[in-house]
Amino acid sequence: MDLFRNIGVIRAGVMGIGLAQALAQHKINVILIDIDEQKLYGL
Repeated sequence: MDLFRNIGVIRAGVMGIGLAQALAQHKINVILIDIDEQKLYGL
């Protein structure tokens, strides 16, 4: 029973890290898009 509980905790931790990375990646992409738009419009 403890083994399954530990796997669940590890899996939840990995998912949390993946979610954090996805959010960070999304923010980076948004920043890059903003920079590209500024270049396009010559701002």
